[in-house]
Amino acid sequence: MSEDALFGDDLEIAVEAPVSDFEKAQHEAEELTSKILDARDAYYERDESLIADLEYDALIQRLEELERLYPELQGQDSPTLSVGGKATELFAPVTHAARMMSLDNVFSEEQFMDWAARIKKDTGREVNYLCELKIDGLAINLRYENGKLVSAATRGDGVVGEDVTANVLTIKSIPITLSGTGHPALVEVRGEIFFPVEAFRKLNVELAQAGEKVFANPRNAASGSLRQKDPEKTATRPLSMLVHGIGAWEDAPVPTQSEVYELLKSWGLPTSTHYRVVSSAADAAAFIREMGAARDSVEHEIDGIVIKVDDMATQRELGATSRAPRWAIAYKYPPEQVNTKLVDIRVSVGRTGRATPYAVVEPVKVAGSTVEFATLHNQDVVKAKGVLIGDTIVIRKAGDVIPEVLGPVLELRDGTERAFVMPEGCPECGAKLAPASEGDIDLRCPNQKSCPAQVRGRVEHIG
Repeated sequence: MSEDALFGDDLEIAVEAPVSDFEKAQHEAEELTSKILDARDAYYERDESLIADLEYDALIQRLEELERLYPELQGQDSPTLSVGGKATELFAPVTHAARMMSLDNVFSEEQFMDWAARIKKDTGREVNYLCELKIDGLAINLRYENGKLVSAATRGDGVVGEDVTANVLTIKSIPITLSGTGHPALVEVRGEIFFPVEAFRKLNVELAQAGEKVFANPRNAASGSLRQKDPEKTATRPLSMLVHGIGAWEDAPVPTQSEVYELLKSWGLPTSTHYRVVSSAADAAAFIREMGAARDSVEHEIDGIVIKVDDMATQRELGATSRAPRWAIAYKYPPEQVNTKLVDIRVSVGRTGRATPYAVVEPVKVAGSTVEFATLHNQDVVKAKGVLIGDTIVIRKAGDVIPEVLGPVLELRDGTERAFVMPEGCPECGAKLAPASEGDIDLRCPNQKSCPAQVRGRVEHIG
């Protein structure tokens, strides 16, 4: 029987139209936008890092690329045109006198030199640059009127932020009344609130011991500590702040960004000692390399260097886009902190018999090298960090140090995760693990003579 007889003479075969390049780009842009907005909401509103900074930057870069190829994809609400956060209902809204902007990023020295070349082309001259550390913290806007602090607000969407004045008043380094004289009727001081690295580690131990949620990184700790409904709780957290700019300030009496910093310092505001003014892009690139080598010695987390045109008249001449100034750029270092999956927790035994849990993770590139394992120190640390096997976790690698597990991304749990249980016996010889002495939190294998792991360790140590 023919197909015509089976289906009838009026058979119409539907042929699917080929998907155009524009339709593919539109679909990809929608997916990118959804991922970016989900990550932003978690990062700014709930102090959670669903994805690593490097992955977030890659999503933004790809969306920008698609919007350049197909400008009609870029609506007014595109994430590429807006500053990250928004004011929540937890705090009263505050409208900034001058908009708080974000920064565009570069990820290589070549990209930075291209940016500097555009500055020279647009201004027609060589300019001085102010180079400073990019603090990984929470942006804050301090409004002073006649030398008195009247409000403090988070960045929010750049126009409206959250009123966190009561909480900021608990931070000892921020003056309520400015020192010196000649204060303007209104000045907005912009800065970054951060958690010192050592204080962050101590806080997480205390939170874990109290059975509370630990923070995945110092930035989340700073944001979560500042955005407490109870200022007394904020007061218990050792937050710090450093100034990195100004907002509204009519007829500022100094001509350069660096002189602004010196004036703010004379008023008692906390300013960084790590900035430098240079006379060429090559010198700025040298500063980037220098601080990249020393980033682990800084008291706070940094994820890059901010380079600004120092002369403020030139800043005004260059202007800004809808989200970022054209006179400043952020050079982002390769991440020392990334997210990956915790595949397993295993135990190794060293030459002294100490049994040490370690994390087996999905291979991930961090600080320039691929990582498959991370340290967990002992069973109490595993418990304190609150990680479960199967979690998406945050790991950090500083310099050549073995990567460290910082904590889990709780929002990505799906119920399949399981707790780690320290084995009773040595994984190498089966001997019962026990503390070497009363009060010792580490478990050890007592089989010093014939435990293969201890024998190997002693031989390697001698060699």
